[in-house]
Amino acid sequence: MRRGLRIGSRRRAWARRFPRLAVALRAGLVFAAAFAGAFGLISIVVPHSTPQVATLGVSLLMGLFCVALAVQSLRLRRLHQQLRRVILHNETLADRNWELQESNDLSRARRDTSDKPAAMGETDATRRAKSRLLAIASHEMRTPLGGIIGMSRLLLDTPLSPEQATYARAVKTSGESLLSLIDEFLDDARIDAGRIELEHAPFGLTPLIEEITELLAPRAQARGLEIAADVDERLPAQVVGDAARLRQVLLNLAGNAIKFTTEGGVALIVSPGERDGGIDVVVRDTGIGIAPEAQQRIFGEFEQADEAIARTYGGTGLGLSISERIVRRMGGRITLRSEPGVGSSFTVSLPLAAAGGGDVARLAPPDLSGQAVLIAAPLTVEAELVAQRLQRWGARTRVLRDPEDVRASLPDQSWAAILIDIGFGRDVAEALAQDVMADVAQRILLLTPAMRSEFLPDLPAAFTGYLVKPLRAASLAARLGGALIDVAAPGIADGEPPGFDQPNIAPSGLSVLIAEDNDINALLIRAMLNRLGHRAVVVTDGRQAVQHWLAAQRERTPFDLILMDLQMPRLDGIAASRQIRAQETTTAARPTPILALTANTLAEDRDACLAAGMDGVLIKPLDRDKLADVLADIAAMRPIAV
Repeated sequence: MRRGLRIGSRRRAWARRFPRLAVALRAGLVFAAAFAGAFGLISIVVPHSTPQVATLGVSLLMGLFCVALAVQSLRLRRLHQQLRRVILHNETLADRNWELQESNDLSRARRDTSDKPAAMGETDATRRAKSRLLAIASHEMRTPLGGIIGMSRLLLDTPLSPEQATYARAVKTSGESLLSLIDEFLDDARIDAGRIELEHAPFGLTPLIEEITELLAPRAQARGLEIAADVDERLPAQVVGDAARLRQVLLNLAGNAIKFTTEGGVALIVSPGERDGGIDVVVRDTGIGIAPEAQQRIFGEFEQADEAIARTYGGTGLGLSISERIVRRMGGRITLRSEPGVGSSFTVSLPLAAAGGGDVARLAPPDLSGQAVLIAAPLTVEAELVAQRLQRWGARTRVLRDPEDVRASLPDQSWAAILIDIGFGRDVAEALAQDVMADVAQRILLLTPAMRSEFLPDLPAAFTGYLVKPLRAASLAARLGGALIDVAAPGIADGEPPGFDQPNIAPSGLSVLIAEDNDINALLIRAMLNRLGHRAVVVTDGRQAVQHWLAAQRERTPFDLILMDLQMPRLDGIAASRQIRAQETTTAARPTPILALTANTLAEDRDACLAAGMDGVLIKPLDRDKLADVLADIAAMRPIAV
């Protein structure tokens, strides 16, 4: 097309430059066409023309017809292209007109106070529709992922060759990564739809921060990094806010910090904020840093510092955007200080009021006034935080990275304790402890969970005790205060990896009715229950669930628990639960615990379940440890805590 346009424009330019020659050529073409047509007709009509002349005439007529057909075809093609351009132009104008009309209507709805209730009603309806779409999308995506993750966990609990176990772990890790990605997209859409729900309930600040560091510790330690936390003792033991959303924000910030750090580590530091009642949580790393021109852009949706970083480290660019909007909804703000090649510090400032009452006791730190503590560690991220904490407790501290410097410092003063990091290696750490035995009374080994099996249960005699990294404040206080003799205070990092350990339940197990229409999920839940020592009956819709429950009641073999999927054919989980509760009211039967199974995470779905008489909600993919806890509570006749 472009070539044809170029030829046409050149032809017209040539005609304007040489008008007489152009007229002569047109006259010649017209004469040639007329002559060819006339000669052809005469040669055919004249009876005495020779066959050669007649053939030539027919050829001239055919040639003239073909030329005319080609000219008309070109004209029709040109007209078709022009018509297509006009249609596309009209469609563009129509789209633009629709956009302008929508913008105009929205502007009138925002400034016209007389029509404000109707406009608000339309906005609410749109938001409700978006919320339901999110709920459907969440269910449809999370349900098959739950089967993938759950089945891979079951597979890992069976006898596998090393190669098979590697493949199964890869499937599980990939499924969990995809689930995290889906949750990011759903959270982003949920915030856009105005459906982010915030809770206001008391929670312990120190346990939350320490759990975050312990959850991320394996990832950091696998990369040769440290992660540590320090919570100022001046802060209240409990604050009021949304613990789950705060955990989400801090996990995102600390997880990013680990991803973009190759040496050193990550620190979470919590202290009183500049404003009264405010709390600052600083997530600081020693990573690659962020260029000044990119520091504001990274809080936008699908934004990262630059394309090279996106290719190297991956990610959607949604995490910081979601975190920033969540913090804003919580009444706070996120600020950033960063220097390329040095590291970054994200500060989350939140107005978290102290919780009144409660049974959670504030940590009572030991009085270390006048005592000197030596900290020997090749990496100083956690060592420096420990030193700051010990100084608040009254101790004098010194952090050294070289074992020879430690030995040289022994005569400087009387040391009450020394903390020796396993990062030096087993032989160096044990030799250092041997060398300081005569000068230091407490010689404490700092272990990572991965190194526990190498040193325990027979701790070398050169050490008087050990602590597991990342350190908990309570463990450190108990160890240095003399209350902890030979074990560390329990924590997530101190325990063994979670597994299918059977809870402390009745030997006969529980009878559980599973209402689940997805075959894979039903198989997964049934396998979990069987491994936990319980009996399970599976039905595929709500009507069958009600019928099986009624039959069990009549036979005096009632179910101990019903796991009820919400979205099922014939009769959904909400309606089935209402029917069961109505029957219990009529017959004065003892209520059967009913837990909803759903991939929907909206608060309105949880409220609907509770309004239908259910006792709680289990979110898909089903967490086996939470399920085990619930079953143990039911078996022990305790209230259900989900």
